[in-house]
Amino acid sequence: MNNLEWYYHIVQKYREGLTRINTKFDEKIKAKAGYKGSAQYEKDIAAIEKGRMGEIAALRADCGSDFDRCLASMSKNAKNRPAVAPTEEQLRLIQLLKLKKRVTREDLEHVANSMQECGLALSILEEIAREKEILGFHAGNKGVSDQFVTDAIRSFANNARTILSLDYCGDNGRQLDRCEGAFGAMPTMRSIEKFRVDVEPQGPIDCAGRFGGVPETAYKAFVEAVSD
Repeated sequence: MNNLEWYYHIVQKYREGLTRINTKFDEKIKAKAGYKGSAQYEKDIAAIEKGRMGEIAALRADCGSDFDRCLASMSKNAKNRPAVAPTEEQLRLIQLLKLKKRVTREDLEHVANSMQECGLALSILEEIAREKEILGFHAGNKGVSDQFVTDAIRSFANNARTILSLDYCGDNGRQLDRCEGAFGAMPTMRSIEKFRVDVEPQGPIDCAGRFGGVPETAYKAFVEAVSD
């Protein structure tokens, strides 16, 4: 199992665990409906919710440990992957781009197509894009730049933390927080972040795209960069 498959497995483990826990405790609450409104009902519900939160906390700790180990492995492998120097021809193309007064996205994409096996060269192209204020340029297609790998791992880590903040799956109403804004009550940024990650990935490739920003075309190269 490579590290992107592992990450996907952890996401599924957490989502399935949350669903199992909430189904169990929702059934317990339904069983108390006969005396809803009484003091005993409130006491029993509080105990049930305490049990729910306890099991969710244990699941969160377990999956959090898994995420930490998975992300550490990604980072370790990314740092240890062999560096490939640009060829003389690639260096000439890069130099010509730097000398060109007006560089377009199409120019960068055209040159990048001949450098997909060299992560360092792709990183240089992305630096040129930033210098020329060409926003959101990703040099990789079938390849990945060193900087892209670093940024993707950071995205996986940030999204793992948000996923672990979910108390429910597929039920936005139960985890909706609101704050007062200029146009009345609005969902908080925390709620919006939860809604964004509360999705069922359709396999490791979909998961990598959603939570790491790894396009399907670069999936194989990214796996090779971050896995043993």
